[in-house]
Amino acid sequence: MKIIFFLFIYGFIFPINLFANSAFSPTEAKKIIALRANETIHCLKKKDFKTFSKLVHPLKGVRFTPYVGVNLKVDIVLSAKQLENISENKTDYFWGSEAASANPITCTFNDYFKKFVYDRNFAKAPKVIFNGDIQRGPYKNNINEIYPDGITVEYYFPGIDPGYEGEIWPALTIVFEKADDSKWYVVGIVHG
Repeated sequence: MKIIFFLFIYGFIFPINLFANSAFSPTEAKKIIALRANETIHCLKKKDFKTFSKLVHPLKGVRFTPYVGVNLKVDIVLSAKQLENISENKTDYFWGSEAASANPITCTFNDYFKKFVYDRNFAKAPKVIFNGDIQRGPYKNNINEIYPDGITVEYYFPGIDPGYEGEIWPALTIVFEKADDSKWYVVGIVHG
């Protein structure tokens, strides 16, 4: 059962779905995935892509999304094998477009990672939200539509950042799905 509340802030209405994934409540999701999520966020923090590659879905790989709106046509999917030595890869990829300017995001994985994956110490985020579906800002959060069988873990820094001239919602969402071996693997990394 989905329960949706509407939050009204400064003339904007934001839907908040407290139980984004109907299969698991936030409490159940936390119980299932907290250890795997912690291992994943620490691999990202340490840039330990060899270990991280073992946490990536063996068939689906992991989709990298620079902003909260997942784009199946543009977002890059990398396999576990590709991620093993990704930090040595100097190839420029097209990762999508900048939200504000629509300029192309074309860069190496290392540059993308610095700006659109681990641009803050998300391992120390003050809020960790399991299976939440919180709409922040003007971009449509479609994570739960794209990954209906997934469990999401959002690492979130609430508030205002003067360095960005106003309100921002720095967040990193890691999406996990169960594979045929009944283990949960990373299938999506969405920067918010």
